[in-house]
Amino acid sequence: MVSTPIRDVVRPYGDLGLARIAKNPTDFISALEQSMTHGFSMKWRERADGFLRTLSWDDTWDSMSRLIDEALTFKTRRPSVKAVRDSSMAQAAGRSIGV
Repeated sequence: MVSTPIRDVVRPYGDLGLARIAKNPTDFISALEQSMTHGFSMKWRERADGFLRTLSWDDTWDSMSRLIDEALTFKTRRPSVKAVRDSSMAQAAGRSIGV
């Protein structure tokens, strides 16, 4: 596998030696040629398969969904800036007319 230096590919795939990272077109072509000529060993494939087994789109979705739910719950519990401002203005207006 060859990739440009996308952070989510460099870490972990590049750091673990599971992907070749190319920073420019010349390096990319060179990495592709190396991949086609030398390929990756069976040991590399086993390491890659082992790592990929630890990843799951279902787990990623569950984590993202949970974060979204938490953010929405937090947002609904927090008064909006407008609500706080309107409440402050109403209290100030009540004090100014003697309520």
